[in-house]
Amino acid sequence: MKRHSAVIILLLVIAALVPTVRAQDKIDEEATRMIREYTTDPKFLTPLVDYLPASETVPSQLEVLGYISGTPGKLTYYDDILRYYRVLAESSNRVTMFEIGESHQGNMMVVVAISNADTISNLDRYLGYSRELADPRTCDKERMQAVLKEAKPIYMVTGGLHSPETGSPGMLMEMAFRLAVSETEMIQRIRSNVITLIIPVLETDGWNRQVDWYYRHTKKIEKWEDIPARSSPYWGAYTQHDNNRDGIMVSQPLTKNYFKAFFMFHPQISLDLHESVPLLYVSVGTGPYYPSIDPITITEWQWFSFNEVSQLTSYGVPGVWTWGFYTGWYPGYLLWVTNTHNAVGRFYETFGNAGANTYEREISSGRYPGAGRTSRQWYRPVPPPAKVKWSLRNNNNLMQSGVLVSLEFAAHHADKVLENFWTKGKNAIIAGNNESPYAWIIPLEQKDSVAANRLIGVLQTHQVEMHQLTEEFTLDENKFPVGSVVVRMDQPYRTVGKTLLEIQKWPEGNQNNPYDATGWTMGLMLGVNTQRIDDKAVYDAKMQPLNESTPFTGGIEGGAADFVLIEPQGLGMIKLYLELAAEGISARIIDKELTIDDHAFPAGTWVLSGAELDKIKAICSKLGLKGKAIEKAELPELREISMPRLAMYHTWFNTQESGWVRFALDKDSIPYTLINKDRVRDGNLLADFDVIILPHQGGWGGGARILRGVDERYGPLAFNKTEEFKYMGFPDSSSDITGGLGLEGALEFEKFIKGGGTLLAFGSGCGLVTDLGMLRGINSRLDRNIACPGTILAGTVRQPNNPIAYGYCEHPSIYRSSLPLMSVEEKLRKYVVLQFGTKTPDNEGQQMRTAVARQSARQAGAPKDEKKSIPLLRSGLLRNGTAIDGTAAIVDAPLGKGRVVLFAFNPMYRWMNQSSFSFVHNALLNWNAPAEIREAPEKE
Repeated sequence: MKRHSAVIILLLVIAALVPTVRAQDKIDEEATRMIREYTTDPKFLTPLVDYLPASETVPSQLEVLGYISGTPGKLTYYDDILRYYRVLAESSNRVTMFEIGESHQGNMMVVVAISNADTISNLDRYLGYSRELADPRTCDKERMQAVLKEAKPIYMVTGGLHSPETGSPGMLMEMAFRLAVSETEMIQRIRSNVITLIIPVLETDGWNRQVDWYYRHTKKIEKWEDIPARSSPYWGAYTQHDNNRDGIMVSQPLTKNYFKAFFMFHPQISLDLHESVPLLYVSVGTGPYYPSIDPITITEWQWFSFNEVSQLTSYGVPGVWTWGFYTGWYPGYLLWVTNTHNAVGRFYETFGNAGANTYEREISSGRYPGAGRTSRQWYRPVPPPAKVKWSLRNNNNLMQSGVLVSLEFAAHHADKVLENFWTKGKNAIIAGNNESPYAWIIPLEQKDSVAANRLIGVLQTHQVEMHQLTEEFTLDENKFPVGSVVVRMDQPYRTVGKTLLEIQKWPEGNQNNPYDATGWTMGLMLGVNTQRIDDKAVYDAKMQPLNESTPFTGGIEGGAADFVLIEPQGLGMIKLYLELAAEGISARIIDKELTIDDHAFPAGTWVLSGAELDKIKAICSKLGLKGKAIEKAELPELREISMPRLAMYHTWFNTQESGWVRFALDKDSIPYTLINKDRVRDGNLLADFDVIILPHQGGWGGGARILRGVDERYGPLAFNKTEEFKYMGFPDSSSDITGGLGLEGALEFEKFIKGGGTLLAFGSGCGLVTDLGMLRGINSRLDRNIACPGTILAGTVRQPNNPIAYGYCEHPSIYRSSLPLMSVEEKLRKYVVLQFGTKTPDNEGQQMRTAVARQSARQAGAPKDEKKSIPLLRSGLLRNGTAIDGTAAIVDAPLGKGRVVLFAFNPMYRWMNQSSFSFVHNALLNWNAPAEIREAPEKE
């Protein structure tokens, strides 16, 4: 009886509010009826969205598409979403659209701008105000105050980033219509005082695949627990969930297009709409917040979020909360371009069903961040029920209500939002003039010019200002030559420059679990020598703005010669091979250190014919590689370099990690064949391939997960293109994705290796070898006491003679996440190429050699004192790291006539840890190096 009374009281409260909200709107009775019908409980409906306004001139979704947002069983393909927004823009002078770039598969991404008619017709003027406020060096306080009298805050709302989170693409269409036609005081206030930007779908390709997946496989499922797979196996061309982790490297089209939109409009606020935890989470995060973020941004997170929780709770909505989910540390999320560029970035997590069905959902299980989901907490004043009947319309109601409340809050506080944006830029400049670090210098001489130029490209994408020295600069004992790049900290975007270049230090004593990676220092991740400058004297150095995108160049020293020798130089080497092969130029390699005219060429140096000098010079200049032309040298025995017939194996239960490997291979134009369980089971792999890459599979399921794959009870699950489902079947296709390798597939892998093939296994992909006993004496063990959640560690090259290690210094940086440790029996220790840390395993009968240090100490960043203790941790969080120290990172061991190369980390992670890419490249370029070279004893 009490429950019924509460519902009646709630309905009376809503009824009392409705006249205020609706007073100036005509009502679309049919759409309003549908909203009420599709909402499963009045608690999930607010007076902001419990009706749809009607317009005589601007068509609604119902008129254009034939259904409203949140209709059971209805998702909308991207072409129809675009069609609706075009109709909206054409029929309303309050709406306009901008194209910002295409997806991998040619879908045009757009930004929809909504405000009052006068603002839209003068939008360039308002964008100009926003650009002015972004740079306090040219917009002083007096000008800022003048701009505030005219400017309006720009609020960007984005949806559809994660494809199975299906609520926001439809909700945003309805909200855009409401903002364009409603005449309530609230909506008029938003239109008059805010410019609302909407990116309807960020992952356009993945959205279409997800809609196909829903209509083909999950729409027919009646119970939530019975859904076989809630997501299409592929979203974008390469990434799934990590499309929201590309905000540092900015490698994918959707990320580039989002950045383009950000710098085009300079929004002061961005809100990214996601779906996961019940019922509506409004982000602030538990902390630790990344320390470089301006304190004003942190207070703005709280300012907006607590208003939204308060307002929605006042409408009687349960399960609206904040704080206890996510930390606020990692800057690689898509929307963090706002937080690191003086705006404020936020996100929602609304409860969703991964489709458009209505399901009974149990939500009492799970804890965030230690308290039950349905418990009452200070950050969750009204918890959700333990069980709920949840619909897509419920999702849309809560999400849209929250966004409208947020937009109105920005409208009420427009001047403060704009002033904060300007002040944060001013704070960055003041800090750059008064606090160390004052700069980073990237010296002109780099071991890997390709990586150095990629670092410059990343910083330029983030619009970090850079300079080049025009005169040599000396600081203490360091001399920086002309052309070295200086990243000054006295600039408006100091925050992002500092965040990307500095060492990350997780706060001591903070026991919150990181939500993502904790270390990402760009110099370490890319293998580039960057030097922090804590002396303000750097500002007195002679420099000019950097206008180039590739300041680190190459070339061949010397004239006509018999040979051209090129030392191993990281990322450029595989590019060099492919360019040479295209020109018909063969490359050979020296497997021992060689001294010519007092110059020591390390093992791994390439020897090219001097007869092709002009072509070689052109290629090296293009790639940024350096070499020496040599006359009449006596060379040792040389080995021909070639590329293998390469296959890349992917599972259907995790396509993301294989996607990053494919992206890295494609980016360097490395040819390969993508294969799945069906091709492996067909057998005779050696007929087509010499090397197979088995990527990391996410988490740790080991060999059993690779064997079992997607649960066969749900089969068949087709992922192939048909006339009806035209977005499936890319980048790979199968009539049934259920099942895995099976024992027969594992046996085919073993036959391939023992017959003479090479397997490169990354991260959890190693489980196929270690868990199934293919290689006795090497096992994986998970230590749950270790906290290493995306951390940069120091390693030690154990076998400098192994071609996999060519070009590396003794102690390279290794990015490691929470993966099992690799245990190697003493008899197989000679096959350990690289280890974590510097510790000599206790049961090893000899101390590790340091021969590699003598031949690579000249490399930038190599330790000068070989006896100096090298800390294991270089950047990020590490707890109980002693268990890692001394364990194997790369093992290159024979198996039958072939070999396995096991990486106890993911060497191709999010296109970020490129300092490790060359381990993989070396393994490919030296795939057929004879055993006597790979297994030669270490030098004294």
